[in-house]
Amino acid sequence: MTRIIIIPQSERIYDPSDFEISVARRNKDGAYKFYKKFTLERNFSVDTEVWSDDMIGVEYKGITQTINEKGNYITIGKTVPEEITLNVQSPDGENSNVVSNIIENDVDVNVKSIDFKGPLEIRLTPSTGGPTKDQAFWDLINNYKFDFNHYRNFIDDILSADLSKGTVHEYPAPERRVDSRRLPFNRTEAYSLLKFATERYVERVYKIKNHLHDSDYEKYDIGDYLGRDKIIPYYDLIKSKLKEYFVTDPRAQETGFLQADADATLIELIWNYWYEEGKVNQSMAAIARRFQNIKNGFKDPLLNFALDPLRPLNNILWGFIQDAQHRLTSTRRNYEYASEYDLCVLSNMKPGFNPADRRSNFLLSFNQLLFEATEYFVQSDNTTIRPDGFKLLNALRDTHRVLAEGAHNQYGDLPTVARVEALMEQWILARPEVREFLGGRIMVPYEEPWMDRVDSMKSLQGWDNTSISFYRDLAVYGEKITLGIRLGDWTNKSRRDHATNWADAFRDAIQRYIHSYYTVTGIDLAAPNININPADKYLLPGMLIHQKHIKQRQFLRKY
Repeated sequence: MTRIIIIPQSERIYDPSDFEISVARRNKDGAYKFYKKFTLERNFSVDTEVWSDDMIGVEYKGITQTINEKGNYITIGKTVPEEITLNVQSPDGENSNVVSNIIENDVDVNVKSIDFKGPLEIRLTPSTGGPTKDQAFWDLINNYKFDFNHYRNFIDDILSADLSKGTVHEYPAPERRVDSRRLPFNRTEAYSLLKFATERYVERVYKIKNHLHDSDYEKYDIGDYLGRDKIIPYYDLIKSKLKEYFVTDPRAQETGFLQADADATLIELIWNYWYEEGKVNQSMAAIARRFQNIKNGFKDPLLNFALDPLRPLNNILWGFIQDAQHRLTSTRRNYEYASEYDLCVLSNMKPGFNPADRRSNFLLSFNQLLFEATEYFVQSDNTTIRPDGFKLLNALRDTHRVLAEGAHNQYGDLPTVARVEALMEQWILARPEVREFLGGRIMVPYEEPWMDRVDSMKSLQGWDNTSISFYRDLAVYGEKITLGIRLGDWTNKSRRDHATNWADAFRDAIQRYIHSYYTVTGIDLAAPNININPADKYLLPGMLIHQKHIKQRQFLRKY
């Protein structure tokens, strides 16, 4: 066998399949006659059997070429060589955009001869999962605008409007007048309107069905994810087990039969938990006690604070105090924290606290999920590998199952009521009268206007000195993460793309949560267990906060 190699004498790049080797052979009469054509391999060569006296020519796109600067063919001598090199002079019909497939180091490389005027930039991009329908739901959760400033503007417009005129934010004047007199107390009109307007706001803003047509979520089709009945797949699964509660017969109301609501509410009680750990509720309670002239402890830092700055808020604070019997107590919230997340605010725990049911595996599975997400992010940033999403998927399924076990009894009602009460407290704290009363840190940039008041109260009372900003991040981002876990249809998911898309959608939220958790508790959830005591990861956050506060006080006393 003889190897024939073609070397085009040009700087252009050619496709070897456009070249053909033609062989002519002598017949019995001594005349040359066409014998056979051979197509080149990818390395511009071909192995074939040739005889002595054979004539070899080269064609490019059917056009005979000049080879070796001698003519259109060469003749093999009496000894057949093992290798023949043919230099083709500037093939006719050449095209500047001819594609060449060349094997280099066993890798197929498709090259296109383009006239680059500058250096060619080659970039590796991170590997991402294939598209999934639930990306629309992650996008809605991750980008919803349920922030305090939106709520504050709503309430300010309601309270400043004339109760006898017009409609404000789909809130007609007759309804506003009725809501201002709903509480059974005298001189509580402003607070009553604040309370029931907040309820209306929460019912309107936190329901998924009210965001199906928002232009902000057009990146993915949320309607395709929700299906024909416009409910999330996880609720659809639960609905199939409780068909008797979902009736379409209008006569059902006449018989008194209960009808369930399958519309998801984007509220998680973990939001209230972190705000309560950040002393928001305690700050409002301290102001209410001072307003009633009740001394708070032996050395009350608010004892000598004049109440004059709070005079414009008299009606609001009066109604807030009178309505205390209708609000959730810290003990009531603690019982629900334990039921859903096995969490509790230690500073508010009363003697005899004994929950009947608690999610003892939540911290274990949730913190492990955050660790697996961090490992996935490290692998995803390494563009030379494809990250493994199966560990992440398993962690999501485990945490979803734990959260689902706590979705009973007060699950739908108590978090909604707690959110209404917390928003009201934040609105009162955000008032300029409270800033004048407590003094605020004007030059410190806070995300929301009530936050500097809480930090001022924490400083006065000698509570922990970690800024409320970190507790706010834990509340906001912890809620987003938990909603994605609880409301996702993880039981029926087996493809890792669902898990990796979830992690990519909530990456910022997860990393902000881990950073804020480390700042508040001193525990890095992203650290491998060999670097820290594994048991510390699964202690109650309140206990870790208390231990950190004690160490800080001991350090200050020492120096």
